[in-house]
Amino acid sequence: MQHEYYEKRFKAFFDHSAIAMQIFSKSGECVVANKAWEDLYETTRDQLEGYNIFNDEQLKSLPAWDGVMRAFQGESVTQEPIWYDPAKIGKVGRGRWIESWISPVKDEYGEVQEIACILKDVTERCQHDADLDFLSRASEILNSTFNADEILLNISEYATTYLCDGVVIDELLSTGEMVRVSVVHQDKSMVEKIYSLKQTLQMQESIDCHLNSFSDIDAGSCIRVHFKGRDKLLGMVTFFSGKNSAKKISQRSRWVAQELVSRAGMAYENALMHQKSREAINSRDEFLSIASHELKTPLQSLTLQNQMRKRNLMKGIFEPYEFEKFEAMVDSDLKHLMRINRLIEDMLDISRVRAGQLTFINEHVEFSSFAKDVLERFRPQLDAAGCYLTTSFCSPVYTVIDTYRMEQVVVNLLTNAIKYASGSPINVEVCLASDRVQLRVHDQGPGISQEHLERIFERYERAISSNEVSGLGLGLYIARQIMEQNNGSLSVYSTQGKGSTFMIDLPYRDVE
Repeated sequence: MQHEYYEKRFKAFFDHSAIAMQIFSKSGECVVANKAWEDLYETTRDQLEGYNIFNDEQLKSLPAWDGVMRAFQGESVTQEPIWYDPAKIGKVGRGRWIESWISPVKDEYGEVQEIACILKDVTERCQHDADLDFLSRASEILNSTFNADEILLNISEYATTYLCDGVVIDELLSTGEMVRVSVVHQDKSMVEKIYSLKQTLQMQESIDCHLNSFSDIDAGSCIRVHFKGRDKLLGMVTFFSGKNSAKKISQRSRWVAQELVSRAGMAYENALMHQKSREAINSRDEFLSIASHELKTPLQSLTLQNQMRKRNLMKGIFEPYEFEKFEAMVDSDLKHLMRINRLIEDMLDISRVRAGQLTFINEHVEFSSFAKDVLERFRPQLDAAGCYLTTSFCSPVYTVIDTYRMEQVVVNLLTNAIKYASGSPINVEVCLASDRVQLRVHDQGPGISQEHLERIFERYERAISSNEVSGLGLGLYIARQIMEQNNGSLSVYSTQGKGSTFMIDLPYRDVE
């Protein structure tokens, strides 16, 4: 009776335990399994009918098999987690990561009669560890390059090895438009199809098994994540998998996807910053090289001329210093000195602009008269360059400007026209358009390609190589800064082969 009592107690404990347990006979059949075992695999105990552990090819292929054999030999064994899927041996049930403890059950003679297995579902823990390993490796990949395009491609390709079947990256432009910049999937036809799909303008993060924008590609599941930098939205990243894919995207995938995209966003912005830094360093180095050359040329000329004059004086040769010849020498020296002075002024102005110390003394002026005076003073340079000047003025047009700084801007535009269109006609027009005073300088030079229209207003930049024209590449940058600080603007319109038109735009201020 007492034996039956303890047997009932054990059976009740075994069957109602929250821990999954199985007992195998020494011949390998499953003697009993409890309810927790059913819950573990989401199956029923009748699936164990005809099952023999010694015939389980899946288990034999796993490291855990060695522990099973040791248990049958009388040793208690603690097993490392393994992935076990009943479907692989033709049984109903879900695959899980299982951690197990196996103990032999011996008779009074010490012979193993059965083995008892305690099974623990560690799927969440193992998946979490795998997620962390995936993200750790992702960080290594992200940090392996400073090329922004490579970062997007590398992280997309890596995501398809673990998280999903395909990745789509849409970039958010400053205009608010979305542009598809990357599609990664092993099926090239799928890539082409996704590129052909219309980009959605919806910016909400979402997870949906049939996301509208991907319904045409029969995606089984997908997740969309904001692609963010430090302080702005860069675009959207969509991860998707096919209906029959083993890489199902679930709610668990959300935090992995979000963390991956967060790290990618930081790396992408770092790469852009690094790229801009490299460009700035290259521009600086080019500027220093050009500045050295530009300053060295007039200084060399002055040095050689003065060395020659000294030799003449030491030899008593005074013929070159007759009035007309001496006047020409002085004029030549002044031109060199003015060039040096202009270069130094540009360098000082760039320093003042960066420090916010560019000063203005504004006054109310009639702009057409101001422009005529500037052109008259600049006419000798235009004549020397063979540039025929045509003008058109409407008057009176009034505005408020710093005349010194504005003359600097106009002279810069005229100097540019001479540089790039020497020997060609130049037209200067002053007009009033919608309560705005405008001055346009049109040349018939080679023109500027569309991709360079804004770049020429940056520091140390030109539309063509520094080998073709002289100068520091600061003039247009300084000119635009002056205009912006005068409540105006400086823009350019150009067609390659048909010349360029630079336009000064200022608010009209009538006489009170």
